[in-house]
Amino acid sequence: MEDETLVAALRLHDDQAMMALIETYGTFVRQVVWRNLPSAYERSYTNDIENRTYYKVWTKIGQFDPAKGSFKSWLAAIAQNQARDYQRGLAASFQFLDIDQVYLAEPAAPEPEAQLDTDALFANLSDVERAVFERFFNQDQTPAQIAKALHMRRSAVYQHLSRGRKKLRQGGGLNAYSE
Repeated sequence: MEDETLVAALRLHDDQAMMALIETYGTFVRQVVWRNLPSAYERSYTNDIENRTYYKVWTKIGQFDPAKGSFKSWLAAIAQNQARDYQRGLAASFQFLDIDQVYLAEPAAPEPEAQLDTDALFANLSDVERAVFERFFNQDQTPAQIAKALHMRRSAVYQHLSRGRKKLRQGGGLNAYSE
């Protein structure tokens, strides 16, 4: 569906247009959100932020002006703002958290069969991709930290993550462990 057709259908609040938006730009929205949320903890709220982004598009589509820029840029700005707002909200909730009144439960020991076998999952990745994935997913390092540790550019880290994800999808490894 062309952007003009999609925008026109969204302005009419057509449910099928929302599904087409998610299908067409879902991966793009997730990439924008993840670019603005560096830690794994913040990224755990990705689905909520994506939903907020789509809701904002649904309610504010009348404000989109193609003379000012492309629909994709407008959508990226909304996703970026939603991610940053959510990030600020998380920071504010921790700021007002009274540590003396919080009781944390002891974490239950994971069952051996419930643990993720990353060696088997990352088996079809190159050595560099495996090192990037280990640091990104297991050690919760940001792409900037990974780039510094592995002596490469941050853009190279993003490329290795992207290529690795593609290999995992093609090899079936990612689907076996995804939500």
